Amino acid sequence: MANVPYRENQLADSVAAFAEKITPAKARWAYCADRSTYIYHNKKYGSGPVLNLRTMPVCARILGIDASAARFRLGYILRYGLDGAWSWGEDRDKQPNRAGWKPTFFVGPMQAWHVGHLYFARVISHPHVVKIGFSRRVRDRLEDIESKVKSKVEMRPGEIRVGTLADEHWWHRNWDGLRISGEWFFDPRMTERTLPDFLAATQDREAA
Repeated sequence: MANVPYRENQLADSVAAFAEKITPAKARWAYCADRSTYIYHNKKYGSGPVLNLRTMPVCARILGIDASAARFRLGYILRYGLDGAWSWGEDRDKQPNRAGWKPTFFVGPMQAWHVGHLYFARVISHPHVVKIGFSRRVRDRLEDIESKVKSKVEMRPGEIRVGTLADEHWWHRNWDGLRISGEWFFDPRMTERTLPDFLAATQDREAA
């Protein structure tokens, strides 16, 4: 059986608590704004926060609204901050021509399947190699990974975090420079860069 350092009821309780925490509209917008933003680095134009467009469909599902509406409003939050954007939305909603319209920062119902766990699965023989993924069934997912790569992996305490697919996108984007292949990354806190057989084979195929 896969080694997951938490009991099933602990995992379920953490999901329920997180879902309740981000149910209010402002909390959900704040979460999506944080998870959909990364720092872009450019030698010519400098650095600054930008939206990860790949995350927009995920945030739209979490918010329960259209993806284009999510992108527009998250862009406004990025530009003016959550409180500034929220004040703008409230003023906009008071305009006579918007009578009967949904609030600017409206959110729809949040489905249970949106929330699960972000996991960091380490290859036991190569602990500097980590798979970053999202699942609602962490233990089953760990066993599936082991079956596919034919290597033992583990999740350490603190390396399973309740969240959504937006968290996976955030980590993948911010660890992009450490990517080996797909969802496999080097741990930046370790200097070793050897590869387990299943990833070495993937690198050879990609180089061919």
